[in-house]
Amino acid sequence: DAKDGGGYIPTFGFGIPGSPAMVLFLGLLVIQGIPPGPFLLVDHFDIVLGTIVAALISNMLSSIMVLGFGSTLARITTVDPPLLASVIIPITFVSSYLLNGSFWDVYVTLLFGVLGFIMLRVRMSRVPLLLGMVLGPIVEDNFLRTISLGQGDLSIFIESPISKILVVIVILTVLSEIIDLRLSRFLTRG
Repeated sequence: DAKDGGGYIPTFGFGIPGSPAMVLFLGLLVIQGIPPGPFLLVDHFDIVLGTIVAALISNMLSSIMVLGFGSTLARITTVDPPLLASVIIPITFVSSYLLNGSFWDVYVTLLFGVLGFIMLRVRMSRVPLLLGMVLGPIVEDNFLRTISLGQGDLSIFIESPISKILVVIVILTVLSEIIDLRLSRFLTRG
């Protein structure tokens, strides 16, 4: 329960998910037509306050449930994954159809299910995909706004000293990941 409280801060304050659960929360906001970001605190403070109160109540109730039924609830983890999947998958497809009454939504659900399965098989994290889906439209809007401010000139992204520092940090981060990946592959071979 403690991890969610810290995840709310960047989620509400900046529109950046603080945990994988907050990625889903931001996706829920986007589906409801509520743009995440700093203006969420100003324009939709009632939603923010309601979410915080709901989290507080759920933390109290979950603590009571764990104290009373902890050993029984722990047995849920022993359920065979294929049995669990045989219940979850039909519910997912029926829910996606009921959303708009369209089989197109079922096909999209199937496509993303296959994509998620492939990502799982190649040991690839699915969180960046969710982040891209949630934050993609926001990044695109701000990118287009910046390009229009710069009248089509891409150098607007590196005009200020802060943006230059951020670009260097991003490049160093990507390079360090590439070097770390190659180094780990080299060390596992020999």
